[in-house]
Amino acid sequence: MPSDYIDAVVAVLDENDGSLPDIDIDYCGTPALQQAYAYLRAHSGCLNSNRNIYWSKSRNAECEFGFDDDPTQALIEGDAEGFHVVFGAMRSPRGNAVPDLGMGCYKVDWLRLDYRMGPEWNSAAVIGLFELLRDLSSLAPKVEITHSNNIFDEHDVLLKGYRRWLIENN
Repeated sequence: MPSDYIDAVVAVLDENDGSLPDIDIDYCGTPALQQAYAYLRAHSGCLNSNRNIYWSKSRNAECEFGFDDDPTQALIEGDAEGFHVVFGAMRSPRGNAVPDLGMGCYKVDWLRLDYRMGPEWNSAAVIGLFELLRDLSSLAPKVEITHSNNIFDEHDVLLKGYRRWLIENN
């Protein structure tokens, strides 16, 4: 049964204003990017990006990759510039459908998730997002999560809701 704080998060996410707000996960020095990428890929059914590429410094060229590839390895090795992908057909660990999530991969100990707001962000989707965030947070001993660029969330409703959900579900 959804709670008042879940309803408040839904209200923050359900107005599609065309923006792509960010949820940044800082692993505070722990190189967890590769595990985070693998985790999100395991909970998605496809890549919904128009082009899945990274810039290879050694080849001086774009390198295309597919759903089954691990482009984070090139970033870890210092060959790739940062890149962005969009995971589609997302399912949380408990099976809740989660709208597409973009993942910006720029550093080995930090990632940026982005999402498009809209009516598909119902209670189940928000809970699914919280499940994903909880598991992504477990990849390092210290993690800092921030939420930015959502003009409807000036009071940090999403992160306050996430913290409350954590207390109730752990």
